[in-house]
Amino acid sequence: MGRYGLNKTHKGDTHATAQNTQGFDVVDNVMSKPVKTSSPLQTHVNHKNAYRRQSLGTPNSDDSDDNSDADDTLAKSVPAILPSYCRGDFNYSAHSDRVNQTSHVSSSKQNRQQSYSFERERSIYHDRSFDSQSSQKSNSFQDKSKSQEATQKVSIFLLPLVGFLIYTVLAYCKEANMLNIFQGGSSIVYDELKFHTDINNLRRKYKVTDDTILQLQTGISTIYRRQDTGSFIFIYNSNSKNFDPAELNRFMHDVSTTSAHYLRNDSTSVQHITVQGTNLNMNTHNELIKKYRDDVDKSGVMLITEIDKVPSSLAMAFHYYCDEYNPLVKKSAIFFTLNLAQCSDIPSDQTSIHALIEKCLENKWYSGVPKVNMAPLLTRVVNIVIDVTSIEPRET
Repeated sequence: MGRYGLNKTHKGDTHATAQNTQGFDVVDNVMSKPVKTSSPLQTHVNHKNAYRRQSLGTPNSDDSDDNSDADDTLAKSVPAILPSYCRGDFNYSAHSDRVNQTSHVSSSKQNRQQSYSFERERSIYHDRSFDSQSSQKSNSFQDKSKSQEATQKVSIFLLPLVGFLIYTVLAYCKEANMLNIFQGGSSIVYDELKFHTDINNLRRKYKVTDDTILQLQTGISTIYRRQDTGSFIFIYNSNSKNFDPAELNRFMHDVSTTSAHYLRNDSTSVQHITVQGTNLNMNTHNELIKKYRDDVDKSGVMLITEIDKVPSSLAMAFHYYCDEYNPLVKKSAIFFTLNLAQCSDIPSDQTSIHALIEKCLENKWYSGVPKVNMAPLLTRVVNIVIDVTSIEPRET
């Protein structure tokens, strides 16, 4: 067998050629040239002693050096990336390293691809989760809005109905006299229905006109609702044929007591204050204010008889007691009585009862009240005028 491209020659031919060409190498000049380290050809070729590696034949000892050199040359001429079959050793470790390196690179690429796929899936899942949460929040907000709208609609429908039912029940309780709630164990609530009932009873009892009762009832109810104050001046004429001073006093007492009960929501312990105009002897109007202010706050009503007899130096006290916009005592009523017989010197050209009363009081107080304060004072005192001249004796 030819080695590395050498032609096969027979032994006889070689011997004949050697005789004819003695002194020349049997190898072709091309083949006899020194080979490069990368060539698998041997530098010295001995066809006579050539033998097949891994054969059963044993090489001669004389040829061991040449064969060893040839083996080394062949081993060295093998490329670095190929295993050396001439030396009979295969570098499994290098091959394994390259395989492992290739596997590692492939595994790294696969891991990167898997990681990228995982990150992409997680991003998609996160986006879907965010969209789902946003959708859920939007749906929840819409549901809440719808629920609130439904609740508002129901409230708008039910509130008037509930209010009407409560009003009906309270009205029934009042008419049945079932709203007697005790306060502190010694007082009983005195409500508006009871007040109206008692005022109407006074109309029948004293035979006063309906207009008189309506003025009184409306005025006191307004004070209670507004939490302010108001003045009422009851006029009479002592020169009248049917005038009865005792009957007037009883009527004023009952009216004042009934009003005090209502303004203080108490029908047992509250009693109004009565002040005689002729008995006021203070030096200044401030003293009059301080003396009765606390009593008016407790009772709610102060009755001042014969207002035309009040000294002019004290008249300015009523400017503060009767101030509706800045009341001295809230939820209070100031009652005055005036005898028109004391105003006979007033000219008859006064067409209004209010103007007549204001002129009469101005003549009484001009000396003690500053001129700039007279008009505001009279406006507050002469507020609601009630004529009680026609009061008749009580029925027996």
